[in-house]
Amino acid sequence: YPILLSMLDAVDFGDIKEPLDVLREGYTIVLLNIRGLKANDMMELKRVVGKLKKTIDAAGGDIAGFGEDWIVVTPSFAEVYRAPDMPD
Repeated sequence: YPILLSMLDAVDFGDIKEPLDVLREGYTIVLLNIRGLKANDMMELKRVVGKLKKTIDAAGGDIAGFGEDWIVVTPSFAEVYRAPDMPD
């Protein structure tokens, strides 16, 4: 199977159905733009992140935020590289 990269937007909780579906298939890395969600409802943002984290933890994948408005979510075949803290 090819590895896919999907860029999606989340404005409310219902918008995570598609990212969850493609992540469960196991061949897609999702870049999720959360700018609209952050602007609308921070509690909803926490629900979305919690649901993504719970789902991806169960699948053995990884999740991380980057920049101000993006979350990257990977299936089990990939992980997010986290650079060691840079000295001041």
